[in-house]
Amino acid sequence: SGNELHGTVSGATVENAPADADSGLTYEEGTWTGALTAGAVAMTSATNAGTYTKIGNTVFITIKCYLTSLNGQTADIQLTGLPFTESGAIAGFSLAYFPVTTIDDAMIVARMSGDTAIAFTKGDGLNETVQHSDLTLNLWVMLSGTYQV
Repeated sequence: SGNELHGTVSGATVENAPADADSGLTYEEGTWTGALTAGAVAMTSATNAGTYTKIGNTVFITIKCYLTSLNGQTADIQLTGLPFTESGAIAGFSLAYFPVTTIDDAMIVARMSGDTAIAFTKGDGLNETVQHSDLTLNLWVMLSGTYQV
């Protein structure tokens, strides 16, 4: 009201509010540590720092990884360790990486499917997964996106 007369309410309760944590009434933010993996073993990365904000059932993430060793891996490349398990509903990500890898086309993020990992595919339209041999050392991978839990 502009008169600087502030009152105190005591004994108030929230009525008709959903009780579950994914109702849209919850807000949480924090950090998470992801890993670039090829199979069950993580490749060595100097920086795996990520942040997240979760509002209801929607999670907003960012992360940057700096790849320093492939650790002899020979499988599909994934980013693992997401802060929450994805529901398989809606997901969208933006990916940046440099220096350029050995992939002729762009590296893109594949659709998630109820997991805590993101797979990478080649942007050639053939749905080929990114392999360890497609990456170069001293590679920065930066990702931001949104997904539902």
